[in-house]
Amino acid sequence: MNEKLFDYSSHIVPYPNKVEAHNESSNIVVIDSNDRNKNIFNNSNNYTITFPSVFKDVSEIELISIYYKYSNYELDQSNNKIFITNINNERDIEITIPKGNYKTDELESIFSKVYSNLSLNYAILIKFSSILNRFYFIIDSTDIYSVNFKGLPDNVLTNLYSDNRDNVTSEDSIFKYKEKTNGRYFGFSENNFTNKPLIDKLNMVVTQNNNNNYDHVLSLIISDNKSYSQLVDTLNMYDSDLKLIISISPEEEYHINNIKINNDYTIKFIIYENKIDIMVTLAVDLSNKFNSTEVLNPTIYTNIIIGDIIRTKDRDKYVLIDIKEFDRLVSINDNIHNSYVKIPVDQSEHQYFDNAKIHGTIKYFDPIMASLDRLTIQIKDRDGTILEDNGLNHTMVFSVKCLNDKKNYT
Repeated sequence: MNEKLFDYSSHIVPYPNKVEAHNESSNIVVIDSNDRNKNIFNNSNNYTITFPSVFKDVSEIELISIYYKYSNYELDQSNNKIFITNINNERDIEITIPKGNYKTDELESIFSKVYSNLSLNYAILIKFSSILNRFYFIIDSTDIYSVNFKGLPDNVLTNLYSDNRDNVTSEDSIFKYKEKTNGRYFGFSENNFTNKPLIDKLNMVVTQNNNNNYDHVLSLIISDNKSYSQLVDTLNMYDSDLKLIISISPEEEYHINNIKINNDYTIKFIIYENKIDIMVTLAVDLSNKFNSTEVLNPTIYTNIIIGDIIRTKDRDKYVLIDIKEFDRLVSINDNIHNSYVKIPVDQSEHQYFDNAKIHGTIKYFDPIMASLDRLTIQIKDRDGTILEDNGLNHTMVFSVKCLNDKKNYT
């Protein structure tokens, strides 16, 4: 059987055309922030280093390693303010904590000293709840207050979690922390917190006891989850400084102190879902004062303002390295976008990272960078704030690849 032979001659792979190729030279550059001009750049996290010679035709640059110590205090000039507002007279109080790392009792003490210098006619204390692992404020005043940690809308997160990114309303917004504050450190989320919960309804059951006083069961109906959680947390701390204020009118209020008598507090309570029953004894029958056993939207508040999250002393899990001469990262967060690299940090120790641990750090240049004679370096936190160095330095090792004279491939 004759088979037709296949003609392979027309299918021979042609010899490749000559192409241009380039020899590359690799240069190792060691940068020590201690070598910067300290007369110009006093912060080792914000400086420019000029190379002794100019690199020509740079094709890529890679951070090989970095030896870095996170040097910021837990509280410093970027986050050490607390803003408290007297809602009755709309007066704002700004409290600035000196920078440092504090134990909880140290912070309570330094807060009292700073506050006493304001010479106000009422006291504000800060205390730490080891049960809830957060701080809370005790305000010795009959006014209503708010602690303010709510800043501007965080457009990154708002757009990220919004179903309709092109039509985001203020109600949809997710907010940043107020500038110069650090709510996480105290156990407060990015919000405003008051000592007056939003209560839908107050139901009262009142009985006269043998001492001619009146035992009250005050049933607070609360649909607002934030108000409900705050009041539950406030009661569950069993703080002997707790005071419950029930306002009949601006001229008539009843203050119930949580005094401990025979190891039992004077304010007792039972917690239900969206309802709290508070049992107290008063010399008057409140239902007569309100002319009803049911009151809508009653004015009931405490002298305590507490946050809603577990506190964390860690400011940052990573830092950003910005290099003015080039960028590398892409992100919807404007502070991360166009940075060069993101470095994880352990705030307790010096850290050594090589490029295998930071997921590659090569920056390719297309077109080729004609010349590179310096690096302008800034080390920032997630919010884009340049970090303080507090006297510490760091070192970085880069590989810089340059093209040599072009040659033909033969």
